[in-house]
Amino acid sequence: MLKYSLARIGLFVACFLVVWAVWLRGLEPDPGRLMKTLPDQVLIAMVIAAVSSMVLSIWLLRGLRAAASDRINARVTHSLQERAARRHEIGEDEAAEDAEDAAGSSTGPARRD
Repeated sequence: MLKYSLARIGLFVACFLVVWAVWLRGLEPDPGRLMKTLPDQVLIAMVIAAVSSMVLSIWLLRGLRAAASDRINARVTHSLQERAARRHEIGEDEAAEDAEDAAGSSTGPARRD
């Protein structure tokens, strides 16, 4: 899962750098005016990079996504099987206690004199 997450972050950073490099060519050459509009420019570049990285990840990260999904599915299945086994053991313990209670009640209560 960590590998897939790092790949997603890396793809976003790569898309952001490409968008920013292309964007810089068309930006204002005056540094004073550029600094006033820089936060807006960065936000727009981040949105474009996010959308493009989401689209690209559909194809580029298909294998990593499938592997991560398989690992998660295996962990969930294993947890459910362990939980069912514990419940089965608890059920057997309760059945044994019920059998002991039934055996104890058929002989009658013990006398205390």
